[in-house]
Amino acid sequence: RHVARNGCFGCATGIAFPDNQIAILRQIEPRIWDKVMRAGMAEQLRQLRISRANGQLSILDVFETDWILQDRPCAFDSVDELILTDHVPTEHDAEEDDLEGSGGA
Repeated sequence: RHVARNGCFGCATGIAFPDNQIAILRQIEPRIWDKVMRAGMAEQLRQLRISRANGQLSILDVFETDWILQDRPCAFDSVDELILTDHVPTEHDAEEDDLEGSGGA
């Protein structure tokens, strides 16, 4: 689901929220997104994410901006999501899901 585009397509005001302008731009206008990112937006978002990470490493700490743009462009979709997490449910998560599905413990 996409939100309607409004304002400047390079605006990162809502970068902390899902379906923000930058994430949507990458999906619907990838060539414009690439130009905006290579013009300096990627480095600015990289620095913002690093400053908000509270010492936790992300892909932006490890790799150069150009490599990330080419191989992991979704890394710039949000400044709040840490990229080194794989989002694979752990055994603990599965146990919690079972408890929630059965009405609790």
